[in-house]
Amino acid sequence: MRYFRATGLFTVSTRQYQLELLPERLEEASHILEETPREPADYSDAAAFLASLGDPQIPRLPSDELSVLRNRIAVLYSEVSLQVREAFGPRLADIIGTDDPIALKEQYRRLTGIAEADAVEKQQQNLLEGRMAANILEVFQQIRDGDVPDRPLWFEWNVWRALSMLDDGDIRNNFHMDRFGYPTTGASGRQSDIVCEYAGFHLAVEVTLSFGARQYDTEAEPVHRHVGRLQREKRDGSDDRPVFGLFIAERLHRSVVTHFFTLHRVPVREFGGPVSIVPLELEDFIPMVQAAARRLPIRSEQILAFFREARRLAEEAPDEEAWHEGVRELASCWPLAVGG
Repeated sequence: MRYFRATGLFTVSTRQYQLELLPERLEEASHILEETPREPADYSDAAAFLASLGDPQIPRLPSDELSVLRNRIAVLYSEVSLQVREAFGPRLADIIGTDDPIALKEQYRRLTGIAEADAVEKQQQNLLEGRMAANILEVFQQIRDGDVPDRPLWFEWNVWRALSMLDDGDIRNNFHMDRFGYPTTGASGRQSDIVCEYAGFHLAVEVTLSFGARQYDTEAEPVHRHVGRLQREKRDGSDDRPVFGLFIAERLHRSVVTHFFTLHRVPVREFGGPVSIVPLELEDFIPMVQAAARRLPIRSEQILAFFREARRLAEEAPDEEAWHEGVRELASCWPLAVGG
């Protein structure tokens, strides 16, 4: 699924999670189907294989054709809103009048980027108004049942939607979305999946479907380094707002709870102090979303109160199991139990 999405030819249907060709890429898809041989080439000669592999002139893609590039832009231009066209600037006739394929590709990239940003903004507005609460919960259930095309990616996206529904801050996704607002690629391994800036604190969010003793360390950097580096960055920039981390997993391994519990109690010079990360299982996060959806809008003070209380529990609990049970109980009655 990810390889197909990476071609830029497809989006995902909203009803049955099927691949659909983007309208502006139909001509290219047809060209590929018509011109691409179905039988594999004979590469029994290693030298011939390497020569072919390193030849930048083959295969010649339809996107190298001026007519295809012009049509791609024209269709996309007709599909986007007037607001996107105005933000883009140039008239369609001026764009497609050039004979420079590189310039055409750059204009398409710009128009697509503006359309994607517009889709994200509109989606966040719908989320903030509470229109998508039922769908968010439905998608979480589909993720649990394995009924989505790319579970890790859609998990990131749906947690972002849940946090955007709560809002009261700047909720930034580090994964990528297409112009319809659906996820295409996940966040890179050297940054948090989602970063939230609120009036009184910062929050770095990581989500995972992996399970194991080191499920917090399955990317290029472990979760605590993402959160710790954000904390150090804010301190160095004279931003004294507290920094918290939220780690959401389908299932938590006991050693992961131990790891995050310990981080609350150990000052780390590199990160400017202890690193506070709260681990939650999906089954504990979903009731929080349900409760919040009934009480919108949620204020950032209510979110901050949850993380402060979770940190206090970590500092006072006799062990990690007692802390984890305390966090689960706290989640079960949020936001009412913490200033809601």
